[in-house]
Amino acid sequence: MFCPECGTQNPDTAKFCVRCGYQNQMAGGAAGAPMPPQMVASAPASSGSKLPWVFGGLALLVIAGLIGFMLYRNNSNASAGEGSPTPRPRNTANTVADVPAASNSTNSKPAVPNSDLAEVEKKAQAFVGKWVTQVGKDTFTITYGVPSKQGDTFVILATASQKGKADVASTIIFSRDEWIKEIDNTGKEIKFKADPSADGSRMAINLTDGLAMTFVKVDPNAQTSGSTTGSAPKKNPVNCDKKCYQVYDQCMADYRQNPDPETICRAKQQSCLSKCQ
Repeated sequence: MFCPECGTQNPDTAKFCVRCGYQNQMAGGAAGAPMPPQMVASAPASSGSKLPWVFGGLALLVIAGLIGFMLYRNNSNASAGEGSPTPRPRNTANTVADVPAASNSTNSKPAVPNSDLAEVEKKAQAFVGKWVTQVGKDTFTITYGVPSKQGDTFVILATASQKGKADVASTIIFSRDEWIKEIDNTGKEIKFKADPSADGSRMAINLTDGLAMTFVKVDPNAQTSGSTTGSAPKKNPVNCDKKCYQVYDQCMADYRQNPDPETICRAKQQSCLSKCQ
């Protein structure tokens, strides 16, 4: 027999439903009679009343699990960070790369001594003055000025004169190279070697194209006219002050780029006065 109230199957002789306590009228129980107290206390709750609690419990378990998982993850990351040692900076003080390489004296080039420049200046000074040379039937007179220092070179301004032709100006550059460079006013460049005599009165010039010339230094104080016999020709009186001031003025023009041209040119002037007669 099924209970008309909750549908639970009961024995046919049961007066009350074993589940909800409903009085079975078919079994002779009075309709509407209250269920015995022990039956009500022991009767289980209906399945419908348990569902909300079951779902609520499951939800709480899920939330608790998520919170626990997040806490566990954070603790794991913190532990991993504390457990891994911080790398120390590499000490390279004693490494081979920091040891300075020993200087190799055999590979280093020695500095060019100042005596080399002195030799260059000496070679340039040998040109100073007026020179005459004969090329075929033509006679050339070349006047070389006082050399001026420009870096590692010495420069002279020269003027070549030829009868019946215009003067040609050029620049002579002396360096450590054995070849002397000459650049004329048209930009043409030639190279030559010079071999002055011991007394400085003659100079042999050899050009790169094989042309050879011999220059003779002209003495501006020499008397070229008159008889070659008898008494020696008289020399015209020389104004030493005027001559040596001209030397000073030319020196100041040539050494205008020098840091102290005054000292150099005064020395040249005094040297001129001591030699002037």
